[in-house]
Amino acid sequence: MDTNGDIVSDAQDATEIILGRLGAEFCTPGGRRNSVEALGVVSVTYEESKLRILKQQVRTILPGGFPDDEASVHALVHIFLEHIRRERALSRFHKVGLKDSFVWGDYNQHRSFDIETGDKAVAYKWLPTANQNRHNRRSWYLVEQLGLDKTVALDFLRKVWEILVGAKLALLERCNPGYGLNGTRSPHPNRNEGRCWV
Repeated sequence: MDTNGDIVSDAQDATEIILGRLGAEFCTPGGRRNSVEALGVVSVTYEESKLRILKQQVRTILPGGFPDDEASVHALVHIFLEHIRRERALSRFHKVGLKDSFVWGDYNQHRSFDIETGDKAVAYKWLPTANQNRHNRRSWYLVEQLGLDKTVALDFLRKVWEILVGAKLALLERCNPGYGLNGTRSPHPNRNEGRCWV
């Protein structure tokens, strides 16, 4: 059914609705405890060529003592990308309107990230607010969970941000104001592995 409750028979309209539901399932913060991803039915990953570059570049900037094996780096970059994806910080998502409340519900406003505070229209900051003794999700994970010194953790996060927005990778793209994941490579299941790609 469409936004008016009418049955959709046009294939293109149905595709947009299905893509919208996939986007809402995998790219919003709500319902993580009972989502198909949280239940382990699917895992979300990203375009393999970009993911390979990201992992190679992150491996070169890992703080000393960090494990640099494939599984550890893979998990770390997926955690960082999930922080962005689960806030629905998307620059675009196929032909699905990012402000469509039928698709996104309460998450239908502009949602994006930037590296630091400054623009109040950007809801999420990659780094925690300077000169405050508070963490965001990323700095808490690195400092409290993995034991990094806060200065080292912030330097590492800054370098990861530069990689994410850099021209070589461009996993995040400008969506003024701020940056978001390009969702035109929408989640689509790999039936053999139970994965979805974003």
